[in-house]
Amino acid sequence: MLRVHFTSEDVARTRLVVLGPLTEAQFGLRILQRQDRPALFGKWRAHASRGFAPEWAALARFLAAPGVGMVDLFTVVEASQDLEEGLNHIRESGTALRQEIGLVRTMRPRWPVVPAMMHRLLDGDREAVDELVVALRGIYRSGIAPYWQAINTHLHVRRTADAARMAEAGLEGMLPQLHSSLRWCPPVLEVAGYRPFIDPTDFHLQGRGLLLAPSLYCTTPLIFTAMDSPRPTLLIYPALPDPVAIARIWTPGATAHRSLNALLGSTRSAVLEAIADRPMSTTDLAGRLGFSISGASHHTKVLRDAGLIATLRDGNRVLHVITPLGTALGNGAI
Repeated sequence: MLRVHFTSEDVARTRLVVLGPLTEAQFGLRILQRQDRPALFGKWRAHASRGFAPEWAALARFLAAPGVGMVDLFTVVEASQDLEEGLNHIRESGTALRQEIGLVRTMRPRWPVVPAMMHRLLDGDREAVDELVVALRGIYRSGIAPYWQAINTHLHVRRTADAARMAEAGLEGMLPQLHSSLRWCPPVLEVAGYRPFIDPTDFHLQGRGLLLAPSLYCTTPLIFTAMDSPRPTLLIYPALPDPVAIARIWTPGATAHRSLNALLGSTRSAVLEAIADRPMSTTDLAGRLGFSISGASHHTKVLRDAGLIATLRDGNRVLHVITPLGTALGNGAI
């Protein structure tokens, strides 16, 4: 078990973020090397493996070693919604990236063979950094890019719902809902079954705060902290939808705009504005706007089909949550 100790400052600095495409690409490498959860990832694996270049295999085993661990590119890249922004963080990371690679190299034989590219990177070879950037871009384009819009929407929906739960019920009400291994025993977050590589089983945030980030390809919570840095510690947790929801993500050619023409009218605008205010159930919507439940259900279906809201299960409730596209439409950005 890992015990993460909070101060009052850490509690105040805890927030939720979506890390972006490079995080999903790296976690996707781990899923690609495994064969479990076929109902969730089988269709994606079949597609991604067809575009996976053989020269990326050693890098995949190093960055996302199944059954061993993950190289921490996450605190190097930070939250980068744009692929090229994240790759620029890799290029400019300098000492932070070399420290992480050097740390992993000391863990052999626990870790797979370190690729020659990484040895050169540790020696300060700028061409090795460029090669890493090119490989990461190719990995993203082959496996993540065709689905990124749907993945990004799902992650923002998850983040919005979890942030609403934290605002309503605090860390005590939110953290255990992120994953069954998490337990909040103020002022300590217990992570059952977690075995850190180098940190003691009691880890103190020391005022840096905690960033909570959902990931579609993450299957169990993982914690990363930047060495010699005041940046917040990062906890990445699973944002796995049910098989029906994930099937929509893997459906080729799905587009969030296909039903926008059906959204004209004040009634659905009112529904969208209500959901933008906070995640709501169909019953909540009907009561707030004076609709029948069947009428509210019809309007949410149209909004969901257009990609402006998403629907997810929260315990025994089913909640409608606004998507980034819905937010942009409501703000007049499109």
